[in-house]
Amino acid sequence: MRNKGGIWALTIVLLLISVYFLARTFKVNSVRNDATAYATKAGKFDIRKKQQYLDSLWKEPVFLGSTVEDLTKQELGLGLDLQGGMHVILEVSPVEVVKALAGNPRDPKFATALADAQKAQKSSNTSFVDLFAVEFKKQFPDTKLASFFVNSTNRGLLTLASSDATITDYIRTEVDGAFDRSYRVIQSRIDQFGTTNPNIQKLPGTNRIQIELPGIDNVDRVRKLLTGAAKLAFCEVYNIQEIGTSVNAMGAILQQLDATAKPVTAAKADTSKGGLAAQLAGAKKDSASLNQPGAYSSLFQTSSNGFSIKLKDTSKVNQFLARPDVRALFPPNLTFIYDTKAVKDLKGIEMLELLAVKDFENAPIEGSVITDASQGYNETGKVEVNMRMNGEGARRWKALTGANIGRRVAIILDGVNYSAPNVNGEIPNGSSSISGNFTIEEAKDLANILKAGKLPAPANIVEEAVVGSSLGSEAISAGWISAVVGLIIVLLFVLLYYSQAGFIADLALLINTLLMLGVMAALGATLTLPGIAGLVLSLGMSVDVNVLIYERIKEELGAGKDFKTAVSDGFKNALSSIIDSNVTTAITGVVLFFFGTGLILGFATTLLIGICTSLFSGIFISRLFFEYMISKGQKVNFFTKWTEKLFKDSNFDFVSRRKLYYIISSTIIIAGIVSIFVKGFGLGVDFKGGRTYVARFEKDVNTDLVRSSLEKTLGAAPEVKTFGGSNQVKITTSYMVDNTSVDADRMAESKIKDALSIDGNKGEILQSGKIGPSIAYDTMTSAIKAILLSIFLVSLYIFIRFKKLGFVYGALVALFHDVAIILGIFSILNGILPFSLDVDQAFVGAVLTIMGYSMNDTVVVFDRVREYLNERRGKKETIASVINNALNSTLSRTAVTGFSTLLVLLVLLIFGGATIRGFVFAMFIGVIVGTYSSLFVATPIVVDTLQRDIEKEEALAAKQAAADAVAAAAAVAAKKKA
Repeated sequence: MRNKGGIWALTIVLLLISVYFLARTFKVNSVRNDATAYATKAGKFDIRKKQQYLDSLWKEPVFLGSTVEDLTKQELGLGLDLQGGMHVILEVSPVEVVKALAGNPRDPKFATALADAQKAQKSSNTSFVDLFAVEFKKQFPDTKLASFFVNSTNRGLLTLASSDATITDYIRTEVDGAFDRSYRVIQSRIDQFGTTNPNIQKLPGTNRIQIELPGIDNVDRVRKLLTGAAKLAFCEVYNIQEIGTSVNAMGAILQQLDATAKPVTAAKADTSKGGLAAQLAGAKKDSASLNQPGAYSSLFQTSSNGFSIKLKDTSKVNQFLARPDVRALFPPNLTFIYDTKAVKDLKGIEMLELLAVKDFENAPIEGSVITDASQGYNETGKVEVNMRMNGEGARRWKALTGANIGRRVAIILDGVNYSAPNVNGEIPNGSSSISGNFTIEEAKDLANILKAGKLPAPANIVEEAVVGSSLGSEAISAGWISAVVGLIIVLLFVLLYYSQAGFIADLALLINTLLMLGVMAALGATLTLPGIAGLVLSLGMSVDVNVLIYERIKEELGAGKDFKTAVSDGFKNALSSIIDSNVTTAITGVVLFFFGTGLILGFATTLLIGICTSLFSGIFISRLFFEYMISKGQKVNFFTKWTEKLFKDSNFDFVSRRKLYYIISSTIIIAGIVSIFVKGFGLGVDFKGGRTYVARFEKDVNTDLVRSSLEKTLGAAPEVKTFGGSNQVKITTSYMVDNTSVDADRMAESKIKDALSIDGNKGEILQSGKIGPSIAYDTMTSAIKAILLSIFLVSLYIFIRFKKLGFVYGALVALFHDVAIILGIFSILNGILPFSLDVDQAFVGAVLTIMGYSMNDTVVVFDRVREYLNERRGKKETIASVINNALNSTLSRTAVTGFSTLLVLLVLLIFGGATIRGFVFAMFIGVIVGTYSSLFVATPIVVDTLQRDIEKEEALAAKQAAADAVAAAAAVAAKKKA
């Protein structure tokens, strides 16, 4: 092995990096635990205090110079299913935007076109704007779109002569712009909400926004916050001179509080944490965050424009300003408003401007008067924002600017100041420009903010999941128990099977585990419950790399080679199978990564990282240990007493009975098809839309009684299944799923709660979710695309690697065979097993994973078949005999890998929790079916195909030989005649 020193160095560096990033994760979690402990008083948790604690350390160094903010950007985070919280997908409604662009016409045909387009979008991937254009033509066959959409606000862009295509492009641009503005508004609201580590992102190719809020306990507040209309206001700003008396009186209170504050002694505070955390550690009162000499006086820095506040002190400032005696000092119409952007001072401290705003609740101008806003340049080439208002807005703007020449006017969105320019003179016509030290991006952002008040673009919740903290903590326990137990079982099995070599494999496996977790932490990945399943499954499947190498080394030793040569040849000969098998699994993982969302995305991320680290650990790290043993003149034993002769000289006849295996597989598949047509599937809410609730009762409960109680309340019988225990159920209903109002979710949950008292046995909702019809349709189409794409890519790879269509046919038949059997089993056993077998997005993830595993197994067998076929050239051995020998030679590897993977899945099935039990069951059956198909379906198909190819080649050769003989005879006859 070359470059051993370099590989040792690389391994050590990777391990150190992994340990570093995992240490960062442990540290930031320690800080969060401290925050939770501080926020919990007398058994009651106050999320505001937790956020206050975290805010105080947000910019403080807590680990090797890294702040809490730095640590949260690169940590191994926990998904909502493990810590509780709220997951939401918002869909920005284009219907209201289109109506507003058309001036809210009352024409019933226009309303019908909108309604029909909205209905068609539920089962189509075409954009709403294009669907509306089609429906508009149905209602107005002789009318141009321009007649509705050309008005004074778009003068210069459109005319009555504009074509329908031009108008459609204009509508599409405005709808996209409304989506971008809604995203910025929602992003701003979430930043102010006070949740730790929120995640918000646009979903590419859609008008949807995905939001994850860990630790949320006020769900109704979040719903209103996310779906409420944006409030844009233009307000006058008080200068310090106008409120000087109030400011001086406030200063007196600050000095008085400083004089009475008692210092926190070292015995009461851990000053190593710095900042507010040191004060909080010894706090005994709710106001202890300010219980330090000089703490009050340092909160505010005044200037002619207002106050400046340290970013980390905002929670303390809010606490102080909320005091009744402080509030009473200022005019009743004064509201303190923060600036949206922090600016660093000369010392590098991030400061926020705090403005004293006049009449915010009754603003003289609101966003509805804005007709357009755009980024532009003034005569000197500086960036500015151009703004236009309607007639009413122009009148009010003239009055506001005329009364405030030389003063500032704040532009406020949702209670946050985005700009407060000075007024240079009265602006009479409603057209004005806002200048400042803007970058182009900042100017565009401000233009978007101004336009946010122009068009109503309500955001509807089309998917929602709420996981209670108690269910999350139980999921953490289940996940880690399954991970630890699964790892221990795999380590013991490998050790028992391979003796000393198993010890080396176990070391590589442990290093692989550390690398996997370290890479995930470095990438800032989120660990979900299926992610833990992917982690454990990756460990189980990573054994396959070592198994492939070890079985090759055993063959080389059996051929009489010395230990050093056997190890070298074993690693070299196993490489082809290792690469081929892992590439096919990686293809499936990549498809899952790009098509999956939420939990499946977490599983795919873990799986892909696991494949990379498993290859490195199995190929390089294991080799380093073997090379070390060889350098010491030591040999490694690959057998224990009970495994030495296991599978040795096996001679099972897999090929001759292939028709029997075809019949067995066909019978199972037909039974499944019959069940699917007669019984159907338990379609999950992912694919049919609806609301789901997980409820836990005080005592065991009968699902029929729960269903009956809910039917009386909801007016229709929901689906009720036992979920994770006899006192826990999963409820699926379509009740009010099409209602997009803010109160619909609260009303539906309230109805469910009312019905969850069965003969005194009270139920509590632990988890809830909602998926709208459009999301359900998109999920189903994405699932189909993912499966088809995975099949195509794997088939293409096999054809490139094996050069014969027979191998592709065998792989495809095996894939469809495995998927058909899994579908059939899920249909047959649905309602029989004590856990959910719904066909949902998680099931699709399991099917794709099964396909990857099956291909992994099949490709390893194909690789050996190809090797044996190459060795057969020039010999008279039949195809069936060659392939049968190849199957027997890989039998040990197939059995060991399959058994170790099944052990891991069995642990997940027992300890993994109800959330992923159906998912794991699908993979458990899939491993069995996949192993069976690689031996008894895929390879026999190759036998039949190759034999037909050989018979055709022989027939063509015989035909050509006969033709050549006739031609030769004719030539001889012609020669004689001549």
